[in-house]
Amino acid sequence: MIKGIYKDVAEDMLIFKLPLHQMSSDCLGEEIGEVPNLIGVCCEKKFQYTISQSIDMGYCGKPPQEGSPYICFDDKEELKKACKLLGLDIMYK
Repeated sequence: MIKGIYKDVAEDMLIFKLPLHQMSSDCLGEEIGEVPNLIGVCCEKKFQYTISQSIDMGYCGKPPQEGSPYICFDDKEELKKACKLLGLDIMYK
């Protein structure tokens, strides 16, 4: 078994655990606080609404960057509901 990844054979589902937050460090390696591991991404020009990996850029004093998308939604309202439920910020592009 891989830590944090589970297969539910009865439901035919793959389940994985992901911490909602991680510790951020500055360029000297000093902890500067917790940051989210996920971020909502809304790109209306391309009709893309996702919860994606949030790449911490605190070590260089920059805001987080969007990483790989994990969950895709059909519209902005679904994304907003999910982000509200999980307490995630939304990045508009």
